[in-house]
Amino acid sequence: MKTDLPRQHKVAILLPVYNALTYTKKTLENLSWLLVSDTLALKGFVFEIVVVDDGSTDGTSEWIKAHFPGVHVLAGDGNLWWSGGINRAAVFALSERKAHYLLLWNNDIVAGEEYFPALCRILTETGPETIVGSKVFIAGTDDIIWTMGGRFNPLTGIKYPVGYGKPDSEPYRKPLEVDWLPGMGTCLHRSVIEKIGYWDEVHFPQYHGDSDFTCRARENGFILRVYPELKLWNHIEHTGALHHGRWKDLLQSFSSLRSNYHLGKDILFYRRHGKGVLCYYGLVVKYVRYVGGYFMGKLLNTLRVARHKYSILS
Repeated sequence: MKTDLPRQHKVAILLPVYNALTYTKKTLENLSWLLVSDTLALKGFVFEIVVVDDGSTDGTSEWIKAHFPGVHVLAGDGNLWWSGGINRAAVFALSERKAHYLLLWNNDIVAGEEYFPALCRILTETGPETIVGSKVFIAGTDDIIWTMGGRFNPLTGIKYPVGYGKPDSEPYRKPLEVDWLPGMGTCLHRSVIEKIGYWDEVHFPQYHGDSDFTCRARENGFILRVYPELKLWNHIEHTGALHHGRWKDLLQSFSSLRSNYHLGKDILFYRRHGKGVLCYYGLVVKYVRYVGGYFMGKLLNTLRVARHKYSILS
């Protein structure tokens, strides 16, 4: 189905940041190199970058304005988190810049050389009802997948990223319809916002903000499809709060907004998108693995110390 688009299609790249200037530099340099091609304009697409700097203290805004004056930089007060930052950028892009499409980006990813020509082609060939996802690899590898969209079973509650940790292979080399998409390399038409609203920054300020939004979109009739030619590489070491083998951090991870194991947010997601009490099975599995991994790590470390002591004594 051909998209009934205006002759000039404006795509706003939304990039929320907080400190981590080293990553932001690499991402903007990567984008500036890829977007300079006249080929994109000939295809009828114009790209603009909208950065929301949520109170960085490392000189992020100043550096961007000095080195990339064409980038729109919006200021936050440090309380926007991911969903609030995306919303701030999206409102600006849609109302002030009149963007037709929004492309979600992170400051810890880089794109392949053919990413934007491929995106232009895909947006031309699909309709506004299709939300386009990217194939994300782990940075530093050529073929280890981080995610190719995600699955969520509302009956069993099983939720996971497709292809995580697996080598690239034939099943991941063709377009794939999925249940949710991450907050990087996801491109949507403005009509999605007009129908379902913005990201839920109140209930999901950080984690689940992306999957909740795309689940809502899918529940409202939009198609979520990942295209393998849209290749990104994600620096997974730049991530949220984890326990790192410490009991105090384990407990804090259950309530920290920086944690993907925030119990309250997980329960809210399942209440919103799950069906029936059995959907919480997936949630139980997630936490059993997380907490079990913590105690297993402690046990293995104790055994290593004991073997070391024994080897010294013997």
